[in-house]
Amino acid sequence: MFRKAIKNNDRIPQLYYNLGNNLDAQGKLAEAIEIFRSAVKLEPGNEWHHSGLGLAYLKLNRVNEALATLRRALEINQNNPTVLSNLANALWRDGKENEAAAMAERALSINPRSVDALALLGGFNLFKGEAAKAEEQLRFALTLDPNHFESLNNLAVFLLSRAVPDDSKEALTICGRLVKQSPKSPDAHFNLGRALQETDNDIEAISAFRRVVQLHPTHVEALAGLANSLIFLGQFDEAHSLLQQAKIIDPSLPDIYTGLLQTSKSDLPETDIRMIEQLLDLSGSKSLQIKSLPFEYAKYLERRGEYVKGFRYLAMGNGLKRRSYEYSLEEDRVLFDRIKSVFNHEYFEQRKGTGIQDEAPIFIIGMPRSGTTLIEQIISSHSQVYGAGELPDLSLLITSKCKSELGHKYPDPVTQFTNSDFSELSNQYLCALREKSADSKYITDKMPHNFLYLGMIWLMLPRAKVIHCRRNSIDTCLSIFKQDFRSLHKYAYDLEELGEYYLLYRDLLEHWRQVLPESFVHEVNYEDIIADQEGISRRLVQFCELPWEEGCLQFHTSARTVKTASVTQVRKKIYGDSVDLWQRYGIQLDPLIRILGKMDQSTCTI
Repeated sequence: MFRKAIKNNDRIPQLYYNLGNNLDAQGKLAEAIEIFRSAVKLEPGNEWHHSGLGLAYLKLNRVNEALATLRRALEINQNNPTVLSNLANALWRDGKENEAAAMAERALSINPRSVDALALLGGFNLFKGEAAKAEEQLRFALTLDPNHFESLNNLAVFLLSRAVPDDSKEALTICGRLVKQSPKSPDAHFNLGRALQETDNDIEAISAFRRVVQLHPTHVEALAGLANSLIFLGQFDEAHSLLQQAKIIDPSLPDIYTGLLQTSKSDLPETDIRMIEQLLDLSGSKSLQIKSLPFEYAKYLERRGEYVKGFRYLAMGNGLKRRSYEYSLEEDRVLFDRIKSVFNHEYFEQRKGTGIQDEAPIFIIGMPRSGTTLIEQIISSHSQVYGAGELPDLSLLITSKCKSELGHKYPDPVTQFTNSDFSELSNQYLCALREKSADSKYITDKMPHNFLYLGMIWLMLPRAKVIHCRRNSIDTCLSIFKQDFRSLHKYAYDLEELGEYYLLYRDLLEHWRQVLPESFVHEVNYEDIIADQEGISRRLVQFCELPWEEGCLQFHTSARTVKTASVTQVRKKIYGDSVDLWQRYGIQLDPLIRILGKMDQSTCTI
């Protein structure tokens, strides 16, 4: 109808403006630009025509043209909140974050209910690390317009940044809405891919990222995201090829080099090393974008024997991470003390015969980086075992039950649990476990920190198998300090806090040994399995009451997805390079060694 009206009278600029908006909404951006140009030509003093044209340019990533056009719109009317918001978006895309935020603030001062401005400011505050402020702005924007694309998109990004299971699930729901709402939006499919990664759906994530690349072949973040999922699946060669392709498009994206450091079979070229060090030398807000790069580069330098230089980057990565959240070790100290107080000999004596006699679960516990992934790979290579990875279900069920019962935190409400409570929790956990595999005789759950719930496991599932992984304490803590974990381990990014937390863990495991049956937990030393892979593997399989299979020695050939910090190591045969690695770092680890100094570092005992 707009076309027909223009055909009847081609001198009315509003008709062109309306047609341009209609074409823009359909994604016909090139045609929309030509129509908006006609509106501008007919009425050059109307800021709306320039604003529509600028926004269409921006959607086609023609940022310079968008900026010029939107600045002209602002010259015409400096108090139009829509123009201000559109210009703010263009400035953001041009890397001028502070100027963009100031422009959005101006828009909001004129119209406090400007959804576009709220969405951009939410994104800006998220970028700065002001999470609470960002969430407040984005959720307010969505009360004004529940389907506003940028608000939904930025909220999804915010939720994914927190690496909390419930937040990731909410983000996945939001991204599903975005894809339905804008099926040709690369951003919608890209964040869907990220949400699928965070919810352990890497195969589906690969499809989402491939759709982004189909829509936008030079979307460098999608290429890096696709490579990341392929790395989790052990497809290193294709991942490496995609990262090289992404590097040609944008050689300054930190995620590219994080992936290249994981997938390269030889030293990186000097040009890549220079770019990595240049990226890591950035300061201020840009430091938030380097993510895992300092951790991976430090490991690369370690492989080259450059321990002092590598530790400098480790300290950088850990420092950035530690400054991004609040944490008090005292809270964990209170938790560990309460667990030991509640789960005493008398408590277990009073509750004999609770839970469900189901032998399907195999729990693999211990500190992170103590060999839990290696043990799971060995066991899950057996034909009767499904490796489910790190599952949050046990802790979520227990903590939710505690909160709903008495409004208190674990473990105190456990003292009021009845036999039916333990059975209810057992059934809920087993249902969650069977969603991973309905047919396997055994299913592993290798959430390391389930050591906090070992007493609950005994009361819920007394026939479950529990394998405790142990490793030299300083090697364990060093390996933790070298990781940028996907989920937040708050104790992990400061050497002194890490050492103190390790002592809490050691004392709790000693408590479990005193109050639980000796046969309930099978202990495995990481160093022992390095020295005698077949012997220790056979004993593991025997403990799980399974017949021996030679495939358990070929764990590194498994095609299963691995989403932990050990993703690259478990694709290789067992090697002993990391045994006593801490000794090569010397005085760099003194703050940690002072805390762990009373422990016998020549053995693996905890």
